[in-house]
Amino acid sequence: MAWTEPLLYERLTWPEVRRAASEDRVALIPVATLEDHGPHLPIDADLRIAAELCRRVAEAMPSETVLLPAIPHGYSPHHMDFPGAITIGWDTFTRYCTDVGTSLAHHGFKRMLYVNGHGSNQNLVEMAARLVGLEYSDVLSAACFYLQTPEAVRTIAEVRESSRGGMGHACELETSIYLEIDPDAVEMEKAVDERSSTEAR
Repeated sequence: MAWTEPLLYERLTWPEVRRAASEDRVALIPVATLEDHGPHLPIDADLRIAAELCRRVAEAMPSETVLLPAIPHGYSPHHMDFPGAITIGWDTFTRYCTDVGTSLAHHGFKRMLYVNGHGSNQNLVEMAARLVGLEYSDVLSAACFYLQTPEAVRTIAEVRESSRGGMGHACELETSIYLEIDPDAVEMEKAVDERSSTEAR
């Protein structure tokens, strides 16, 4: 029986999960958080971006991937002064991500990639991936932050319009990506320039 692709993990029956694992597919695990993104972007910006990137990868490589539901809550204690943010303790979050990976490994998946969309998650997601690999030595488990690949850095340098400080939180980059994904959800008339001299990007 042919798959409906991209392959969505949550839509599979348990025999289909076993089959997907036997096909040596990469399990894509979007990870992000819910937090403020200026007055113009929804609080799901990190989550929506990471999930959409993974969805597009799964569509481009349908026979090589299985797409998991996104992990929506991350480590954001520094955003709690803004209504809407939800933060998970660093140890709980790391263990949760690890448990997702070890569950997949237990079911036979040998390759998995956590695709993170929130900066403060990154070290914790990398630790989770490492812990999966330590528990299952035959599993290749890795984590990436979508903004840190050499290709991403080159693309940003080529297309950016803002000066130094314009690629920080909820600025040109995240706003542009969200506009590509769902322009009706972005309230550009409410956007403000909140760059500070301490911003490094």
